Amino acid sequence: MTAVFPTAIQNKLSTGEAIQTEVLFHIVGRNRTTGAPETLSLWTGEGDRVFNVGGVNRTYLGGGALIDVPPVTYEAGLAINYVPVTISAAFAPVRTAFFTHDMKFGGVEIHVAVFAVETGLFVGLWRAFKGSESESDLPRASVGGDAVYEIKCATSARLLTLPSNETISDSTMMESNPGDGFRKFATQVASVRANWRG
Repeated sequence: MTAVFPTAIQNKLSTGEAIQTEVLFHIVGRNRTTGAPETLSLWTGEGDRVFNVGGVNRTYLGGGALIDVPPVTYEAGLAINYVPVTISAAFAPVRTAFFTHDMKFGGVEIHVAVFAVETGLFVGLWRAFKGSESESDLPRASVGGDAVYEIKCATSARLLTLPSNETISDSTMMESNPGDGFRKFATQVASVRANWRG
């Protein structure tokens, strides 16, 4: 599958001029206290920078917060592809995001920002990946060292494999029909023993 670049990037590539690329990582989690969605945005560039993504300004934390994002591969069909993202826990916003927020199945976007080498000017960005958090390895830092977090991100095809109690949660049910507590204990059903004899 061939990536489709925005016009500005296509025009820059057609000139044959040298470009520099940086990777942007964005994840949406839920505040464990309020349930409100909150985001964490990181990029491989130096310092923090605001990028406009889909008409929304996002502040991306730089300076080493995003350590590694391997090349994203594309595959036709419904196969689930995974992208392992490595981030640094040396940054307080990163630690706060993963220990005070629920990132399970949080939406993930990976973009590539293109800059002109000669001028350093920003050319544009394109989305390389859209999916969700699948698994996170959050080890504690050793004495004198910094912890590195590994975030396993799955393509959107993974949504087709989730059991119904994860795709239709109690909060989702309440949003569509306030007062309907039908799925209130859906996530506990497998572990609760019922006494059918009364």
